[in-house]
Amino acid sequence: MSEKDLILYIKKLFPNSWEENQGNDCSVQKINNEYYLFTKDLLVENVHFYPEIPIKALAYKSLMVNMSDIYSDGGVPHFFLIGIGGNKKDENRIKTLYQEFKTNCDEWKVPIIGGDLVSSDTFFISVTCVGKSEKTPWLRKNAKAGDYIYLSGEIGSSSYGLSKIKKSGHELKDKDMVFEFLKSGFN
Repeated sequence: MSEKDLILYIKKLFPNSWEENQGNDCSVQKINNEYYLFTKDLLVENVHFYPEIPIKALAYKSLMVNMSDIYSDGGVPHFFLIGIGGNKKDENRIKTLYQEFKTNCDEWKVPIIGGDLVSSDTFFISVTCVGKSEKTPWLRKNAKAGDYIYLSGEIGSSSYGLSKIKKSGHELKDKDMVFEFLKSGFN
């Protein structure tokens, strides 16, 4: 069963009113006439990132993928909940990761308000972000012909960067990967 098939199965068990098929980047909940947006992403070592990734980049990626979900639905991020799994050998990496989280959260003014730690043979990060929207969130089910679609960055650049890291490791600089990506046309 593919990830998409599994998601559709789960959605049949837990139907909702804000999405139909593919879904939004966030769960939308209207509470006391305010729209709250909830999103979660898991990042698993050797699936979504490699052990050699600089901690600063991993911290940024972990938080930003969730913030971008909130922004894409027209909201503003308000706080994070962080879950991390690792073992004793990951202790320094986890401490450094939280230092980088703090730097990003302070800059963005979006605090971490809680989370969980668990002993695990596989290192992973689970991030939940909660935000609010003053207006009705942008829902995919409301999209219609003629609507604008806005993108930031280059489509496929994350996948391309990961493929380059698989081949060359992390010694490539971001600007080198972006240049190679644009030059290749990512065909």
